[in-house]
Amino acid sequence: MTGQEDRQKTVGHIEVACREGARLKPACEMAGLDVRTLQRWFAGQPGSLDDAERVAAALGLGTAEVFVGAPTDDDGQPGKD
Repeated sequence: MTGQEDRQKTVGHIEVACREGARLKPACEMAGLDVRTLQRWFAGQPGSLDDAERVAAALGLGTAEVFVGAPTDDDGQPGKD
């Protein structure tokens, strides 16, 4: 799962592109996402490590960097806010 802030930024860029006339699939591909991943994000479902790796590559980041700020539970494991 990527950080909520990264998700919101990526989704915002895709929404702007689509409002300006871009098609959803190419816009998602430019962001390094699959359309299904975007649909899962809208549904509130977590992404996968593969999703994080694609987003990181598209943003020019290391995979670990997309996890910075991700919520964790008391044991430091990935969790929800």
